[in-house]
Amino acid sequence: MRAMDRTADPAHGRRPDPADRWQRGRVPIYASLVALVGPVGDIVAGRTHSTWIAAAALAAFVACFALIVELVRPGGSAGPRLPVPAARARLIGPLFAALVALAIAATLGFGHGWLVQFVYVAAIAAFAAPIRWAPGAIVAVAGVAIATLLAADGPAASAAT
Repeated sequence: MRAMDRTADPAHGRRPDPADRWQRGRVPIYASLVALVGPVGDIVAGRTHSTWIAAAALAAFVACFALIVELVRPGGSAGPRLPVPAARARLIGPLFAALVALAIAATLGFGHGWLVQFVYVAAIAAFAAPIRWAPGAIVAVAGVAIATLLAADGPAASAAT
């Protein structure tokens, strides 16, 4: 705990609440989920084979993303690079595998508009991996995304998408 955390806020006369810092730190992370508007639009417009399966897949993807964020970044921490307790670390691997599997399955099943999920997979890979492995994790996720695009669209796939 930093020395400033123990002092009273002169404007309000109360001590700062670490939960307030925690919530402010999470807002940009969760606000970034707005980029999933494409898949949400596909679901709402009925452009998926099964609306319920697509909605469940997207909800599971968001849940895995949120769980990993909460496990990797304990409340009140200033950044993502604090050591993670062993019990939490054991959960991150299976959740990350589920995140990757959901992104691959959704892209293959519902079209290349769902490729946006790989942005979140890459972010989590960089966020959860040790800093020296982050660039390799991002490149690996990009490779999986390209392979998924090629599998989904076949010869019509474009590197520009």
